[in-house]
Amino acid sequence: MAVIAHPSDEVFNFGGTLAYYAAQGVKVTVVCATRGEGQPLLGPSDAAAVREHELRESCTALGLPPPVFLDYHDSGGLNATNRTDPLALVNAPHLEIEQRLLAVIAQERPQVLLTFDPRGGNGHPDKLRMFQATCAAFQFSGYLPDPPQRLFLAARSLALMEGLTSLPTGPWVDLDPRQYATAESGVAARIDPGPAAYCNRGRTRAHLTGPQPAA
Repeated sequence: MAVIAHPSDEVFNFGGTLAYYAAQGVKVTVVCATRGEGQPLLGPSDAAAVREHELRESCTALGLPPPVFLDYHDSGGLNATNRTDPLALVNAPHLEIEQRLLAVIAQERPQVLLTFDPRGGNGHPDKLRMFQATCAAFQFSGYLPDPPQRLFLAARSLALMEGLTSLPTGPWVDLDPRQYATAESGVAARIDPGPAAYCNRGRTRAHLTGPQPAA
């Protein structure tokens, strides 16, 4: 189970891993907290519909079933966080987010949870919320009949972060790559997606309104 904050997070954090295990016949679930209403190029209602559709198309490209939504609202960008919308993820109580996630874990019964690193990839408040909620849900899921056995966090190498932060636009601009990269000593597992990597073009094309990686 991959726990994300917005549509497109599944691609830029562990898309190859999800596609690899789906191709092996493993049941893979994407849980998304919001529908990406904070996309500045579209109005909130339009953005929600467009980005939900994009996430569903991305899951299809990855070989996954439709995503599960927690029905929070996108809190907006790093410099325009929505503090007034009661449904914005940043305004939701931590325990409430955790309980919603635990309910999905109880239903889906994943053996492994995947989510963001402790800095949320790029420091976005919604990503930080989902990192915290996933860690808490994992820790307190022991009472469930089939609790998850492992929790893994996305890791980006220094070389990758240096490439992302050098792009002219995107959510990584102006970030210090050394603050957001994972040191080699902190990498616990590596997954070679092999042929699954070839679905990258299809799944990134699904997210026409989200950030795009370098070619």
